[in-house]
Amino acid sequence: MSEYPIKATFYTMSGSENGYGEVVNARTVSFSTGGRPITVSFKDAMQSQIAVNGERQYLYVRKTPKTLAVKVGDELDLPGVSPKTYEVVAIDPKLNDRRELMFLIDALEVS
Repeated sequence: MSEYPIKATFYTMSGSENGYGEVVNARTVSFSTGGRPITVSFKDAMQSQIAVNGERQYLYVRKTPKTLAVKVGDELDLPGVSPKTYEVVAIDPKLNDRRELMFLIDALEVS
């Protein structure tokens, strides 16, 4: 698995209402897999009109039934890269053309 050297742990987000009618989000571990993170380049940022601040990265993972189930809004940790938690903000739309998936991930702000 030298092609995917960094461990990525994905979390599924689920919400439920409390007694006051507020939605309370819970984070449960979905699965872990190897990944290859790459920082968003200036050219990519200009083409998609996103800011380059080191908080956004691409994450390449092998295409499996588990990685195909990842949705926008799911969260993940990359302990070998950063202590921050990331959110999946986009998924590569070319699912049938490749043996791997590409996620655009963004670091979550700590509140």
